[in-house]
Amino acid sequence: MKSLLILLLALLATFPLVAQEDGHGVHDKFNLARISSPQRTWESLIHLTDIYCEVIKTEGYTSENEERLYSLENQITKLFDLRQIAPSVRETTAIEAAVYLREILSRFEPYPFDELPTRGEAFAEMKSGAPPMWSINDTDIVIVFVDEGPFVGSFQFSERTLEYADEMYAVVKSMDYRDEKIAGFYEAYFMTPGPLIPSSWIRALPKWMLVSVANQSIWQWICLVIGFAFLILIILLLFNVLLKLSANWLPPFRGVFRLLLPLLATWLTAMLVEFLDDHIFITGNVLAGLYYIDETVELISLMAAVLIFGNMLVGIIAQRQKKNPVTIDTQLIRFAIRILSMLLSVLVLIQGLSRMGVPLATVLTGAGVTGLAIALAAQESLRNIFGSMMILLDKPFKVGQRIVVRGQDGVVEEIGLRSTRIRLLNGHVASLPNEIVANTDVVNIGERPFIRRLFNVRIAYGTPPEKIDEAQAIIEDVLAVKEVDGVKQNESINAADYPPRVFFNDLKDDALNIMVIYWHFPPDYWAFMAQVGKINRELVRRFNEAGIEFAMPTHTVHLAGETGQEVALDPETGTPEAPAG
Repeated sequence: MKSLLILLLALLATFPLVAQEDGHGVHDKFNLARISSPQRTWESLIHLTDIYCEVIKTEGYTSENEERLYSLENQITKLFDLRQIAPSVRETTAIEAAVYLREILSRFEPYPFDELPTRGEAFAEMKSGAPPMWSINDTDIVIVFVDEGPFVGSFQFSERTLEYADEMYAVVKSMDYRDEKIAGFYEAYFMTPGPLIPSSWIRALPKWMLVSVANQSIWQWICLVIGFAFLILIILLLFNVLLKLSANWLPPFRGVFRLLLPLLATWLTAMLVEFLDDHIFITGNVLAGLYYIDETVELISLMAAVLIFGNMLVGIIAQRQKKNPVTIDTQLIRFAIRILSMLLSVLVLIQGLSRMGVPLATVLTGAGVTGLAIALAAQESLRNIFGSMMILLDKPFKVGQRIVVRGQDGVVEEIGLRSTRIRLLNGHVASLPNEIVANTDVVNIGERPFIRRLFNVRIAYGTPPEKIDEAQAIIEDVLAVKEVDGVKQNESINAADYPPRVFFNDLKDDALNIMVIYWHFPPDYWAFMAQVGKINRELVRRFNEAGIEFAMPTHTVHLAGETGQEVALDPETGTPEAPAG
């Protein structure tokens, strides 16, 4: 059963090919390309180019015959192996090659169709070991069998034929025509304007403007230069207009202006190239160059648009951060947007180069080598980027928090790709490389749940024990929660699990020491400092009322030969008097 199904599918697959070999039928009626055998491919080239020549010589390029010419060009394109040609210029390359070939053939006696094999004969030759290629009179006009791609199993003119068509025409163009109906085909194709420019205008031009330079008439070169000058002028004008319109926009939305400019540049360039192609009828290598310019502008603009759009999103997030608390997750989103924008722009670059005809393998190889070179040359920057990733993922701090890192004490303003910006307490801005920040000790003051104060109250030696106990009681009372004029005081330093601690803890060399510890909630630094001032003033007042003397730092000096008696001082000089006797 399976074998029968395969046989049936094989018969169905070969039926259209047999029909093509047996007669022209639908193909001739609708002027379709036939590429089922070397013979049919050769016939199609002659048939389609003859029709194309007749139309443009008698009618030119008009809006009425535009669709018909487009259909003919589409079919002529199928006759050529264009796999190695950039997609943007495939049709132009194929049509120009067809014009060159038909001009060449018109200088010689017609090459008989039956000199080339039918499909069956071609497969028989290949089966016998013959190469899958057929040359016309041993020239560089070669038809080959296509073994891969969208036209696999078909017969098309080879890449070599495309490459040397213009050179072969240059050799024979001075020869007389054998087929007079083709006379003037080259001039009609390369020199005739499009539908928007009447042919009578061109015929009325001075002869010197019709002189051909690099396959373009001088009048076409003039239009080309004027077109690009006008394009640059329009882009500059739009730039100034958009710049003025966006002057009062919010910073994130100014990105809309920056986004519009590359998009408009792409659109205007594409319109100009299309006009030059369809109406000024620029052709050949010049047209290929224009398409490469168009592709390059489109590629650069699209990459710029991706990066600008990413920056717009980052700017919008930054704008919202001014109204809402900044979180490390928000910073991570901003970082991810920047990285994704860069990666997407690289993908756009690879795809654009592929469309311009650069093989994907070459692009990837070049990207790999370039990436390695960049990685080696920018090791420090890459380390900082990875450091920023570690900071954002590990979350040791966030924007708006006060930290101490490598002796720098301040508030984090931004976590960038390369560095972390800290607004120091003195107002200066310190930018620390993220590699260093990620690999060093960071003290996150902004994460503290409270502010602890530890200080010592020093009272003088000679203070009686009962006064020492009174001093400790005064301190405890000053720190205790109390109500003054209906308002509770000291609640911020009397949390349930963190009551104030007061201890007579040490006998210093010059003072009796009482250690005091308390914790201020919440960790509001300025509220904490205000509380410190109130407590200090109350302690001084209460100690003065109780007659408790604060100890002052003193030093006792013992003189050699000291007898223990007091030393009299000279009342005038303040220096010790000499002992009597």
